[in-house]
Amino acid sequence: MFAPFYFYNRMDKHPIFDSDEDDCHSHPSDAVKRTYTHEGWIFFAGVGGNQLAIDFSPDKSGVVGQVINFGRDASHLYQIAKDFTGFLEFTLDMYKNKKAHHLFCDYDPPPPGCTLKEVLAKKYGVPPYGV
Repeated sequence: MFAPFYFYNRMDKHPIFDSDEDDCHSHPSDAVKRTYTHEGWIFFAGVGGNQLAIDFSPDKSGVVGQVINFGRDASHLYQIAKDFTGFLEFTLDMYKNKKAHHLFCDYDPPPPGCTLKEVLAKKYGVPPYGV
């Protein structure tokens, strides 16, 4: 895990990964820094360049320790939970109530109701794919 951690936490220093903040959205507003990656984000899960992380450097309305998403396909950055315990409760609720089948889905396009991204998009009233 160290090599990918090192890679992601150095990418924000490279000009090719400069993100246009206008193309990036935080939900709730100002909870997650609107950037491609950040050295204060410690990722713990992911697939295909999309990650989940514990955020030790939140934006103005975020909280230290919140669980967020970021990565290749993330134009919408979500505060998934305010802490890791809340994330585990949220995930358990998703599976128990059949709100989603996978945290990540490699199907392109994914089947309806498949992913965490769709659950979060519905919660915040934004399109699940694209901006």
